[in-house]
Amino acid sequence: MKSSLASAGEFIYQAVGDIDRPVVQIAPIPDSGAWTMGGQGVVSFVDGENSYALSDVTQLPEPTFKKMAYDPQNSELWLVSAKYLYRYEVTTNTWQDFLLKGISDICVFEGNIFLSIGASIRRFDRPLSDFVPLAELPEHYPRIYPSADKIFITTKHKISSLASGEITPLATLIDNEIYSLLPIERNRLILGTSSGLVIVKSNGETKALTTLSGKRIYDVKMWNAKLWAATSDGVYGFTLIEGNNNTVILRQVYSPLESDGATYALAPESDSLWLAGIYGVGVRPMFADGVIKKFVSAERQRDIRAIIPLEQSQGVMVFMQNSVTHLDEDLNTVWVTQLNNRVRSQALLKGEIWLVTDGGVIRINRETGDVMPSDPYLANASPEKIYSDGKSLWLWSDKVGLSRYWPDKALLPYTEFWEQRHRGLMVNSMAAGPNSTVIATNMGLYIAINGQFTYVDSSESIGNIMQVKYINGSYWVLSYTGIYVYSNDLFSPPKKATLPLQEKAQCIFSSKDNVFFGTSKHIAWQSLSDTQHSHFHTAQVPGLQWKDFSPTLCVGNGERFVIGDSKTALLVKADIFNNVRPFSREAFVSSVTLGTRLWRVGLEKDASYLLPANKAISVSLSLLYDSKCPFEYRLWGNGGGEWHTTEAQELNFDHLLPGSYQLQIRERNRIDSLLSFTIEQPLYLRFWGVLVCIFISFLVLFLILVVRNIKLRQQNTYLRKTVHVSIKELEAKKRQSKPEVAIRLRFRQVQP
Repeated sequence: MKSSLASAGEFIYQAVGDIDRPVVQIAPIPDSGAWTMGGQGVVSFVDGENSYALSDVTQLPEPTFKKMAYDPQNSELWLVSAKYLYRYEVTTNTWQDFLLKGISDICVFEGNIFLSIGASIRRFDRPLSDFVPLAELPEHYPRIYPSADKIFITTKHKISSLASGEITPLATLIDNEIYSLLPIERNRLILGTSSGLVIVKSNGETKALTTLSGKRIYDVKMWNAKLWAATSDGVYGFTLIEGNNNTVILRQVYSPLESDGATYALAPESDSLWLAGIYGVGVRPMFADGVIKKFVSAERQRDIRAIIPLEQSQGVMVFMQNSVTHLDEDLNTVWVTQLNNRVRSQALLKGEIWLVTDGGVIRINRETGDVMPSDPYLANASPEKIYSDGKSLWLWSDKVGLSRYWPDKALLPYTEFWEQRHRGLMVNSMAAGPNSTVIATNMGLYIAINGQFTYVDSSESIGNIMQVKYINGSYWVLSYTGIYVYSNDLFSPPKKATLPLQEKAQCIFSSKDNVFFGTSKHIAWQSLSDTQHSHFHTAQVPGLQWKDFSPTLCVGNGERFVIGDSKTALLVKADIFNNVRPFSREAFVSSVTLGTRLWRVGLEKDASYLLPANKAISVSLSLLYDSKCPFEYRLWGNGGGEWHTTEAQELNFDHLLPGSYQLQIRERNRIDSLLSFTIEQPLYLRFWGVLVCIFISFLVLFLILVVRNIKLRQQNTYLRKTVHVSIKELEAKKRQSKPEVAIRLRFRQVQP
């Protein structure tokens, strides 16, 4: 099997997912971010920290727009709809509309606004606040490209120039549709067309360049002394070389990695190139050269078994299904060793490469690539997996169990793991610490110290473990239920880490400064000096089909790491992520303009809050400009407040007493109120609360009286019944005693 090892371009790319995709227009703000317009006409702003829609900043006159342009000199965002042209002044949060129909293009050049309306070219006159006609064209719906001394105009197939009020035809393309135009030196033009790049000379002669022939070129720009072309399958970079007879030769210096996706617009900034495309927004910093290299592209899926970067800039080892390749620092091939059997597992130990193949365990000299004689101790081992702890080899076999091998000693099997094997135990990963080795299995963690194994029964249910790594004095465990960080002894309860966007990690690796996780959407990383706060940054790297990519190759040596899958891999300088501006998204409620700067505030501008006991109010802040600029603030109210200086974007205020407060900002001895809010009194201390309490008290008293009255009535009724019964009994007794008395009386009367 022939492997494909090739050096390609370098790139660093970050994408914002929570915007209207695809992005078809982009307008950067120097040193701050960029305005974007999505395919559905939604306008958003992205910077190094946040991404939010324009509707979060201001009340929109219309929900969506057709075209967009930003004037950085005047802080104006121009938006085109079907009937109106709008001017939004960012610093003052004000809108102005112009009733202009049929706008086909709008652009900004050195503080001037140019429009094409129907067949007319117009320029915005600021003193008049009106658009002044510059020229009328024979064709409708042109696109305009202003330069220092003239305006270039393109229609579907024609190119013209406008200077001193006169229109001069330059060239006509019969078979190609013109998408973009870029003036270069010696009054020449480079066109991006429907079938490649075309150069237009000063005499009007056109010549199709063979580079990118047949591709749709949506945009061309000059940045960092190179020509960049946005195409249907990504961004290409070139240097311009002067040829004979006033010709231009393009030498390709960058080609997109696999599946970059269509890119529709490019926007150069001082130190970054902004890209707008089908996957969102990307940024190529100027310092990106040499930080990421795509160096392996296998012919078949599942060909790449592993890639290990070597220490001290000695290159990388590439393990394919039937070969091992050593590449140097510049990714040139040092040696290739073809194998007769399929590679199943690999490890590096003391200058030798140890491989588990279908034909048994073999070892290869790392310097020469020669296959060395097999060790007799391993003749009958037949393992499925092999691991190295720097001192010895650990071998796992489904038939024999776990064994440990010392090159200068012998092979020592561990019978207890063989006994566990019959109960379904499987070894998935292994990590060596300074005094112990941790073995990750499908049933949990085992720690081996001096040949004694102990099962780690943690308080967390971590489930089936995929990977374990020893990083910066801790064991990082990646399982199907999450990420867990154990202390060195493993017997303390672990801390669980949560990745952004609730993504599940596929693999884990580290550098000297950060710990990284590869997920199905991005790379997430955290500084090793800030692991207590569990704050992760994210970025995306193209070339790995990140939309559906699931990384399986993740390994590092402190300075560089490899991330990839079984077909494609990238070699990345780890320190690049120390300087990358991570993209994330926060939702903001309101905005406040102070002086010339627009603040985003994570609370309602005027609101009331019923603050529970021992709770805090957190105010999220963001500047549309100078987002990293330090500022002074204080919370004024209930006895005043002290001034503090910070660059933080989140301010926390604890144990606030009931009352009214103002968050104030001080700049150049000027004090502005950013927002005001009220901590309300507890309900039982407020006026209506007192009334409610009084009402409830009267209601309870009334109910008590009613219940008591009912009980008294019941008692009276009972007493009346008792008296009535007693009276009847007395009357009955009286009636029974009357005849006897009468008889006695009569008897006494008869006797003389």
